[in-house]
Amino acid sequence: MFSAIRNSFGVRNPVPYLDDLPDRPRWISAEASGAGSATIARAILHGKQAPKGF
Repeated sequence: MFSAIRNSFGVRNPVPYLDDLPDRPRWISAEASGAGSATIARAILHGKQAPKGF
């Protein structure tokens, strides 16, 4: 699912299950749920780069 999108992102909730996913998002917010979504939205709106290593 995430491999089809070069700049994929996700919230913190599924981190315990990342090893079960065939593809991981490139960027994961530090926060879960709505707070994580807000962090992602702010990053997109401000043109921030994904951290290295993701």
